[in-house]
Amino acid sequence: MQNKNKTIYNLTADEVLAKFSSCKDGLSEEEAKKRLKEYGPNQLREKRNWKWIKLISNQFNDALVWILLVAALLSSFFREWQDVTIILVIVFINALMGFVQEFKAEKILDQIKKLTTTKALVMRDGEKKEIDTKFLVVGDVVFLTSGDNVPADGYILESFDLRVNSFIFTGESKPETKFSKVLEGEMALADISNMVFMGETIATGDATFIITATGMQTELGHIANLAAEVREDPTPLQKQIRSLGKNVAVISIVIGVLVMIAGQYFKMSLYDNFLFALALAVSVVPNGLPAAISVALSLGMRRLLKDSVLAKKLNAVETLGSVSIICTDKTGTITKNELTVTKIVLHDKIISVTGIGYVPEGEFENDGHLIAPEKINNLGLLCKIGTLCNDASLAEQEGKYRILGDPTEGALIVVGKKFNRQEKYFELGEKKINENPFSSERMRMSVIYKNSDTISYVKGSPDVLLDLCTELQTEDGIIKFTDEEKEKVRAIYNSMSSEALRVLAFAYRNLNAVQEKKYLDEAEKNLTWVGLMAMIDPPRKDVGNAISECRKLGIKVVMITGDYEITAQAIAKEVNLIDGSGAYEVINGKTLDQMGDLEVYNKIRDKEIVFARIA
Repeated sequence: MQNKNKTIYNLTADEVLAKFSSCKDGLSEEEAKKRLKEYGPNQLREKRNWKWIKLISNQFNDALVWILLVAALLSSFFREWQDVTIILVIVFINALMGFVQEFKAEKILDQIKKLTTTKALVMRDGEKKEIDTKFLVVGDVVFLTSGDNVPADGYILESFDLRVNSFIFTGESKPETKFSKVLEGEMALADISNMVFMGETIATGDATFIITATGMQTELGHIANLAAEVREDPTPLQKQIRSLGKNVAVISIVIGVLVMIAGQYFKMSLYDNFLFALALAVSVVPNGLPAAISVALSLGMRRLLKDSVLAKKLNAVETLGSVSIICTDKTGTITKNELTVTKIVLHDKIISVTGIGYVPEGEFENDGHLIAPEKINNLGLLCKIGTLCNDASLAEQEGKYRILGDPTEGALIVVGKKFNRQEKYFELGEKKINENPFSSERMRMSVIYKNSDTISYVKGSPDVLLDLCTELQTEDGIIKFTDEEKEKVRAIYNSMSSEALRVLAFAYRNLNAVQEKKYLDEAEKNLTWVGLMAMIDPPRKDVGNAISECRKLGIKVVMITGDYEITAQAIAKEVNLIDGSGAYEVINGKTLDQMGDLEVYNKIRDKEIVFARIA
C-alpha cells in the first residue's frame, strides 16, 4: 500500500504510473478520450474581468456623475432641454475618455502570449504521436527535448542531461538540473527536481514524463487563479471623489430645500420655486470636474505608456503618487535575466569585462585600465575554448540579441564576440571531430578539433577540472600545476562564488601523440589549465539610482525573489538596496512560512529586508 501522506515527488516511477493507471507505453486513445471528458481540455481558462457593458458602466460609477445625472433627470421633467443637453454632453465626454483609455489597456493585456506550447509528442496505444496540447490528459506519457515548452505538470520517468528554465516559478536566470529520482520529505516547489511544470522550458537534454495535472490544476493554473481573484480596492483619488460627491450632494439638497422654503414664504409659484431651487442646487456641482480629472489622468496614462508602463485603469495612474512600499522581483526586473561574463582569471591576473546582457559590446580592464584584448596573453585561447566547447548560438533580429540554447553557454559566446567581432573568428580552419557532451554527473564537457594540431578543449566545474589538470598555462609558457598553485585558484574560485558569481573553468590537451581511436578516452586527462570565467545576471542600468530616488521620496523597496539567498544578497548590495552595515536581513521561504503577519511587518519597518527562495 502506498503511504497516503506521500506526495507525487516522494513516489517511485512505478508508483506514479500505478497511481495514474498508466504505463510507459502510454494510454489508449479510448482511455484518453474518457479522461479528456472527465478533466476537460489542457488549457488555462481565461477569466475575463471586463466586458463591454461592465467597462462602460464603470465610467458612470462616480458620485459626481450620479449627481449630474439626477440633475439632468430632474431638468427633463421641467423640459429644460438646454440644461439636460449640457449635463449629458459633459457626462458623455467623461465616460468616452475613460472608456477609450481603459479599452486600449485591456487590448494590450489580451495580446500577452500564454506560456504554453501548441503541439506535444505523446505515447498513445504504444506509438509516438504528435497531438495538440489541449488534448493531453492526466496519465499521458510525453517526450521533451531541448527548446520545448513543458505542456503540463508531470513526474520525470527518464531523462538525459535535462536542464530546465524554471524562471517563471523560481526567478532564477540559470537552468536547473532535473532528473528521475525519489525525493524524501516535504519540498518547496523550487526544490522539486524530479518533476516538470507547465510554463517551464527545456534548455538542454531530453526527458520522458507522465502527466500528473493539466489545465487549471497545474501550478501555473493555480497562479492564474490567484491573479484572477485579486480584489480591487478604491484608489485614494476615488475615495476623495466619493467623499466630495457626498458632501456636494448634501450641500445641494440643503440649498434646494432652503430655497424651496424661502420661495414658499415669498409666495412664488411651485413651478418657478422648484426650478429656481434646482438651478441653485445644480450650480453647486462642479460640472467640469469629472471631465477635467479624466483628461489629467488620461494624459498621465499616455505619458507612462511612452516610458513602457501600462496602466490598466485611469485611476491607477493616481495611485502611483500614494506608493509607500515597492515590492520587486530580482530576475528580469532589477536584473536583465541575461547571464554576462564579468570577470576572467588568467593565472595571477584578474580581468574585468564590461557590457551587460547578450549585446556583444564591451571592454577588458585590468586594475582599472582598459587593455586591448589581443594584448592579453592567453585571453584569446580562453575565449576560443569557451566558444568551441559550446552548443549555444547568438542570434540577432532587428538589433536585438538573444541566445539559442543554454544561457550560461550563451554568455561564453558573447565574451568571445567581445574579444573579436569577426564572424566565426575562432572556428576558422577548425574541424570538429568528436565530443564528450556535458552531463550533470560529470560536470564537464569536451570537444576535439583538428587544425594543424588535434586539440581537446574542455570546460566544466572548477573543482572537477582542478583534479584533471597537471599543467598550468602562464604568460611565459606551460609549467607544472602544483598543489600550491591549485590552492590559489581554489581561493579565487571560492571568493567569486561568495559574490554569487557562476564560475566555469577552461583547459585543453594536445592529442597529437594519441591514437585517433583513443581521442575520446584521453580528451579529459592530463589537461593544461588555462583559466576561469565568472558570470552573473547583472543589474539593469540605473537601477541603483532608481532605488536612491525612491528612498529620497520616502518609498521603501523590498526585493522578493525565488533565487538563492547568497545571490539575492549580492545583487541587493550591488544596487544599494542593502548595505554592509548589517542593518538588513535576508529571509528565505521556509522562514517566511513560519512567521506571522505582524512579525513580517515589524521586520520590514525596522530594517532593510530581502526575501529569497520564495515560491
